[in-house]
Amino acid sequence: MPEISAALLRACEIAAVRPEEVVLIGDSGFDMEAAINAGARSIAYANEPGKDVTLAQAGADAVTDSMRKLVEAVAAVV
Repeated sequence: MPEISAALLRACEIAAVRPEEVVLIGDSGFDMEAAINAGARSIAYANEPGKDVTLAQAGADAVTDSMRKLVEAVAAVV
């Protein structure tokens, strides 16, 4: 979805950061694609069984199935 990439790039512009300094956290392949297209890193939240494989295949830099593990996942990609 190009609009997600555009929104991410606009947020980077407003925050005065480069996309490669950003980590997008999402739960869909569209989110992972948007991060890739914008040049950002991504963490996928696999909120359903089996979704981890799909999100990893979509290009996620890290995948977690637990919000508690999210901090660890962020540390792993930055």
